[in-house]
Amino acid sequence: MIMKRLDRLNTQLLKEYSEGIFFINCEGDIMFSNEAAFKLTGNEHKEKSQQLTALIHTSKQQQAQELFQRALQGEKVQFSTTINHNTKKNFIWILLSFLLS
Repeated sequence: MIMKRLDRLNTQLLKEYSEGIFFINCEGDIMFSNEAAFKLTGNEHKEKSQQLTALIHTSKQQQAQELFQRALQGEKVQFSTTINHNTKKNFIWILLSFLLS
């Protein structure tokens, strides 16, 4: 019972956090994103199979994929890149961190 409450509290805190957060699985699929992530990308990420790298500007996708693979091997990875905004048709600079938990 307490664990369920803590889980709901954590989920609520993540949803309301002011910075964009994406939880991705080991294949790079977005499993969760908060409201700030929606504002950054203009996309609600409701399809579980959507890849995080698909949001990144095409000129940076290969680099992001390589860094993601390094993170899967246990390396802490952080880099700046551009992402596509779905509704504004422009690009936004962001800082991505891949952390395993």
